[in-house]
Amino acid sequence: MIHTGGGGQEPSVFWKLENLGLALALHWMAIVKFPTSINGQSVRLADEKVTVGKTEDGKSFLELRIYQKIASPPLFPDSDISGSFGLAACRYDPPLEPSITDIRVKTFADEMAPFEETIELSIALRR
Repeated sequence: MIHTGGGGQEPSVFWKLENLGLALALHWMAIVKFPTSINGQSVRLADEKVTVGKTEDGKSFLELRIYQKIASPPLFPDSDISGSFGLAACRYDPPLEPSITDIRVKTFADEMAPFEETIELSIALRR
């Protein structure tokens, strides 16, 4: 979900991981592929360690890996963990390839099959 800034604040992206199952999630991780451009403006994830990647069809994206912190408790059934990161306008030099137009999330937890989700940017901006 993308929150637009108010009162001079930069926009931010909010994420939340929920354990909807009946078992503890002892280990988890999420990989988020985010557009490098929104409405024609190049963007970056402020203060986050990201890599710039390219899809097989040549579209650029920012990749953020959200890891479970070392020695943190498991994710219990019916519980969640969340956070946010800032989104800032920028200029890439040299310019990047055209951007993906959606947010792509792949979540891993213990032995479950990876869960993949695609969120249309227009929907994320409205939330």
